[in-house]
Amino acid sequence: MDLPWLKDFCESDERGKDYTEPESGYTLLMLVIQSGSIECVKYLVEECKVSIEQTDIWHNTAIIHASTFGKMEILKYLSEERGANMQVQNIFGATPLDCAFGNAQIEVIRYLLLGNQAYNETAVSRFFFGRFFKSACANGSCLSLKYVSLISVETFLNAKQFPVFSECASKRWHVSGDSVDPNCRILFISHRWQTQPHPDPEQKQYAIVCEFIRQARYSFDFVWLDYACITQNKEDPLFLLHIHNIPTALFCATDCLIVPMCQSTPQNECLSITDLSDYLGRGWCQVEAIVAIYTGCVTHCSYQVHSQSPKFIPLDSYKSDRFACASSTALSELNAEAGGWDQLWQGREPTQVALSFANLVIICKNRFPNIFAKMIQMELDAKSIEFLGRTPTDQLLKPYFGSKFIESYKGLGQFTDETDRLVVLNLLCFCIAYSMYDFQPEQKKEVKPQTSISESTCECCETCCMM
Repeated sequence: MDLPWLKDFCESDERGKDYTEPESGYTLLMLVIQSGSIECVKYLVEECKVSIEQTDIWHNTAIIHASTFGKMEILKYLSEERGANMQVQNIFGATPLDCAFGNAQIEVIRYLLLGNQAYNETAVSRFFFGRFFKSACANGSCLSLKYVSLISVETFLNAKQFPVFSECASKRWHVSGDSVDPNCRILFISHRWQTQPHPDPEQKQYAIVCEFIRQARYSFDFVWLDYACITQNKEDPLFLLHIHNIPTALFCATDCLIVPMCQSTPQNECLSITDLSDYLGRGWCQVEAIVAIYTGCVTHCSYQVHSQSPKFIPLDSYKSDRFACASSTALSELNAEAGGWDQLWQGREPTQVALSFANLVIICKNRFPNIFAKMIQMELDAKSIEFLGRTPTDQLLKPYFGSKFIESYKGLGQFTDETDRLVVLNLLCFCIAYSMYDFQPEQKKEVKPQTSISESTCECCETCCMM
């Protein structure tokens, strides 16, 4: 939408500036915000005197639209120059910050949490870590930095391969998370296991991680790797504690490196290509990528074509199609021509996977507190799945409950052990909730009587939190 057209529209009809979409209640200002034109927004607000606090049918104001669609320049203008209400809530109880979280608008989140203060690239992850530690770790009996084992970068580089937990334990390589300086730089390695029981039998992924550490423009202090930092004995009482503290490890990490497997190409089995599509199709990989994004980790993805050195492409936190953009950059930097294998660098964006679950967290917090209480304790169970998968009588709940929830739940990805699906759902909802909300102890204890979906008075709808 350009300014000359908008002026002509408003001046040709005195009611033009007051245009509202009949079904959604979107005002002309809201539509202009979605287009991203700051000049058009200023024209409507300053010359046409339209209200910035008018709401659509879901009680979303202009500032909520700006937060949802990641329009930073407009957001700053409305908040700093026009005094927009930043604490406004829509019909679902979602604030501008909630809506930014729901759409993974990291730049907006950063601004709303940290303001215009100068910050370095790890400021967001450090902010989230401090808040997570204060609320989740302080109140959750099984959540603690003492259950997060790290290994020093020096130890990792000298190991010559991915070390296994038992070796790290016997050689006293582990460093407890609660003994680490909060200002340390910690690298979380999210990788696709090549085989069971060893994730990297040929040390290919190990070599990629070592190369990344050497190329990095900053020095890492510690590394978290599942194979080295989670006991591989599922009968060990520590196993579940380590699994439950994967979020703790992600929240305390400053950086994340994504290492997909390399696969032979359909055209030539002797040549190998990074298979990002495979990585994005695995449930555990998906949740690690999603949480890395939500917790503000500085995240890179490794790409490799044949015998070329790997490229480490940063994921742009300001874009919703992060992996697609990274793949395009990698294709250019590796000077590789797509030869039928480019589909290996495509896949469903993790933020798209997280979208319905972020909405679910918001709705449950405000409408179904018993379910939300289970989310923030990682206690969703079979009965919870039954409740969320029940077909609602309220048509407006259908985009998030019933068959849509089951579709999203099954869409979490593939698992070697199908029972892990519920574990991953718990981790995902837990991390989204603790990214979005700063809980106080009493908030976790006060649980209101449950409202069933079939009897719900919830007016949730298809555009909950503007998504």
